[in-house]
Amino acid sequence: MSTVASVITSGRYDLRDTDSTRYEYPDAELLDYLNRSLVQLDAALSSLGSDWVQAEDTGTTLADGDESVSRPTRCIAVREVWIDDDELVKKDPSSIYYKRKFIDDEGQPDYFAEQGTYIIFEREADDDYALTIYYDQYSAALTALGDMPYDGQFDQPMRQAMVMIAKARNEYDVNLDAQLFDFFMSSAAAKAMKKTFRKKPYYLGF
Repeated sequence: MSTVASVITSGRYDLRDTDSTRYEYPDAELLDYLNRSLVQLDAALSSLGSDWVQAEDTGTTLADGDESVSRPTRCIAVREVWIDDDELVKKDPSSIYYKRKFIDDEGQPDYFAEQGTYIIFEREADDDYALTIYYDQYSAALTALGDMPYDGQFDQPMRQAMVMIAKARNEYDVNLDAQLFDFFMSSAAAKAMKKTFRKKPYYLGF
């Protein structure tokens, strides 16, 4: 597995910035660009429904009398919410508010939606309900002494993205984020296809 430092060093070759006595791009700056790249990569993986970003939260409780909980840490999007063996149905927030108009009693919720940094439900809970939440999670920020994420599977596109941002820093390219997202969508899609592809069995005919 590559280290963050080794990826930054590799990117310096593309930037022609290898004189350690007077770096044009300080390590802290390139680390920041690498972290920006990671955010775009995570977003692309989430858009593809990739298991690379999937996480599970079993520590959240919908308290008696409440009708919302905070989303898990670094949540990109919530995929599923379960109460014991019951899977709640995902709706949009307007549907949840509409359903609330016709519900007077507390109980175990059947529906949920994401609203800002919260998960909301169609009714107030009549008890404490332990939730199991499956969601997509942004990676923790990279550190100068740390390892690269995803077992090194995306080191090259992240390095290329870091270099792209560095080269564009004085050009004020307002479309750079969109370009990076498209770039990572292409890279992530290729990885996802390799991971899910199954070769069709071949049978000899006699």
